[in-house]
Amino acid sequence: MSCHEFCSFLYGLSRRKPVEPEGEVSSFRRCLTTLDLVALGVGSTLGAGVYVLSGEVARTLSGPSIIVSFFIAATASIFAGLCYAEFGSRVPKTGSAYLYSYVTVGEVWAFITGWNVLLSYVIGASSVATAWSGTFDDLVGNAMAKYLSKHAAMGLPGLAAYPDFFAFGLIMILTGEEVKNPQRSIPMAIVAALFICFLAYFGVSAALTLLMPYYLLNIHSPLPVAFSYIGWSAAKYAVAVGSLCALTASLLGAMFPMPRVLFAMARDGLMFKPLVIVSSRHSPVVATLASGTVAAIMALLFDLKALVDMMSIGTLFAYTLVALCILILRYQGSTSDEQNLHFHTRSKFGFLKPPSYPTKETQKTVAICTAFAVVLVLVLCLLLSKAIHFLVQRRIWSILCVSVILLLLLLTVLIVWRQPQNPWKAPFMVPFLPLLPVVSTFINIYLMVQLGRDTWIRYAVWMAVGLLIYFGYGVRHSVQKQRLLASQGKTENLEPKGENGGANAEKEGASGR
Repeated sequence: MSCHEFCSFLYGLSRRKPVEPEGEVSSFRRCLTTLDLVALGVGSTLGAGVYVLSGEVARTLSGPSIIVSFFIAATASIFAGLCYAEFGSRVPKTGSAYLYSYVTVGEVWAFITGWNVLLSYVIGASSVATAWSGTFDDLVGNAMAKYLSKHAAMGLPGLAAYPDFFAFGLIMILTGEEVKNPQRSIPMAIVAALFICFLAYFGVSAALTLLMPYYLLNIHSPLPVAFSYIGWSAAKYAVAVGSLCALTASLLGAMFPMPRVLFAMARDGLMFKPLVIVSSRHSPVVATLASGTVAAIMALLFDLKALVDMMSIGTLFAYTLVALCILILRYQGSTSDEQNLHFHTRSKFGFLKPPSYPTKETQKTVAICTAFAVVLVLVLCLLLSKAIHFLVQRRIWSILCVSVILLLLLLTVLIVWRQPQNPWKAPFMVPFLPLLPVVSTFINIYLMVQLGRDTWIRYAVWMAVGLLIYFGYGVRHSVQKQRLLASQGKTENLEPKGENGGANAEKEGASGR
């Protein structure tokens, strides 16, 4: 491969998709209202986390301070939700964070984002199915756990104690463009769903730690056991049945967006072509079966904690990329033609006195500052996580390092703040730019750093499979690449015609004279 071909290959990885690409027609019906979106958001979010994991986290990790833990998680979700809301109002298309990244930062980052979103949705469905199985098993006296542990124990590191066939079967059985007014409905639905979910998580976690000592909580079915502990045995079964109903809604909500992200990636040529097949009911049937099968296998093999940790890392990575995409998008110019209308001079310190309109130079400044801010945030999170005891002991070197990083981060944010934003106004826009996306990035990366080594190993395997698919299939079958090649071919075909036309005109003029 020559140097020119290699540079062209790298440039192709950053090609961006237009918001309204030529020849792309939606096959989904717009039938969801704002209330439908809120119901989907609440139903898919209030799943294993509130009905099962709240007990495990309170017992093994946080104790009564689980309320604070959920508040921090809610803060991260709200910041990310605001970024999602602006993107949803700007780009009301199927694909979630994947499409937002494709429009903003380029193809390879879009694929990485989409692959992480798929991870969070797939593992989300698997974890809810596992929680459903655990709650039901508690109602029947843990009969399934006892039988499978005795006759089908796996005993392998990194896997569950036994294969959860019940969760596998549950997923196989059950195995964004549908919104009527996406510019208005998506932002409102995100904010409303996040607020409702925060109240539910906050209330349930507080009730659990008040009903019984946190070190006695049941990690598989905490709510029913908590009511049984205080003598409300009848309430145990009512709460368990209610938990099963809620987990069923959460499972359906988790499986609803999963195939649509896979469909959007396949429609762009980055995933396998059969995944774009749509049924007569306008549903991505092949993508649903494929993603459901993967989720069922995950639920069969992994325990709940491993599933949730993997889901967390994928979700937080997608949150981070969406926050960074908002920074880049808001400081992009409208069109190249509008930029060419203005004359601007370059100077060595032009980023300190930028023009009043976005230019290529200001966009480049924002991109460089964003990348530098990510590096600073990553180093800061590693220091706060791995050297926290030195900070508590007030070691001078640790305090100095954190102070220098914070100062550089503040200067970087100020430089970005000085750059002109795109004058185009979306129906919903993230406030406090560029501070809010940077804070969101810090919270997300800090939470990712807290995850264990096994989770990072599983995540590395997942990403390796995804990159193998992209570089082995997606790069060669990218629809956007084919669009660009087709447009270049049309341009090249027009140029010889113009030259011949000019030559003929000269001949006619000479013969006329």
